[in-house]
Amino acid sequence: MTDPAKTPAGPDDERRVVLLALQAFMGSIGSANDAEDHGYLSEAERIRTESCAAVRDLIAEHPFLEELLPRLLWELDSGHILGFGWAEIGREAGAFLEENASLEPPGNGATRAQCAVCSSLADQEYAFQKYRSEESNTYLPAAVEAQAYLQRSSVEALWAAFCNARPDLAGPDTPYEAWHFCDNESDANELAALVLAGRKRATTGDLWSYEVEQEELPQAGDLSVITDWAGNAVCVIQTTAVEVVPFDAVTEEFAATEGEGDGSLKYWREVHEAVYSRRLPDIGRVFEPDMPVVCECFEVVYRGAEAGAEGWAGQ
Repeated sequence: MTDPAKTPAGPDDERRVVLLALQAFMGSIGSANDAEDHGYLSEAERIRTESCAAVRDLIAEHPFLEELLPRLLWELDSGHILGFGWAEIGREAGAFLEENASLEPPGNGATRAQCAVCSSLADQEYAFQKYRSEESNTYLPAAVEAQAYLQRSSVEALWAAFCNARPDLAGPDTPYEAWHFCDNESDANELAALVLAGRKRATTGDLWSYEVEQEELPQAGDLSVITDWAGNAVCVIQTTAVEVVPFDAVTEEFAATEGEGDGSLKYWREVHEAVYSRRLPDIGRVFEPDMPVVCECFEVVYRGAEAGAEGWAGQ
């Protein structure tokens, strides 16, 4: 990958993506301020903190931002970015993008250039998006879009690194899915950590949900990017075996492979019965002891650069 710091003249394709991300985070800060005005103090503080941290990460990974926007670090360090600085930085980034609007992003970049983040930030007042009504599950549009953009960037970056490190397993056109475990933040993050630690090497889903959602069952050889609850890419796994069995036929060996709690079959049954009892009513079903479940075994094939040499699993 070209080092942006070595090519200061005119944004290249990588720069374009980074500037779009910066705009999204500026919009997120602006929406957080709007949230505070509506009384959502803790949510506003969380979004501001996460957005500023994400911008610092962008600067660290893409040094050209300091050259292109000399005030950016000062804005962050002084806190001015939380007042009016976010709008100024957003406009400056937008101006650089507009000056180079003729540049076509490479490959899938053309799709990204037309994504919700970019289109919603086109207007200079992009961040002054109001909350929807309380009855409509109030949310922050710009913050949601910024988070979604960051998730895509994280997953795509890890996948690209994986393809580069393991051409024997995948290439640019190899299909994959990105997903997290469970339906809550605590469990999703905990299980992702167990996968990284090598303790969790299997997962289970109920067959009925696959059928209702018309989703294909996993197959041996499938590749997936595992993320945490926030959508940050953690690792790449490859499915090694899939079997559909009755709930009460799941073995002690499989429960241990799934690696949750104390690894016992008793624990596995208690936890999964609770999960299915909570989820199945949403599709018009109830837990049954002999209900069909999809038992999937997998192995970690890439952990990312922070995990060691080349990011290869086990190294």
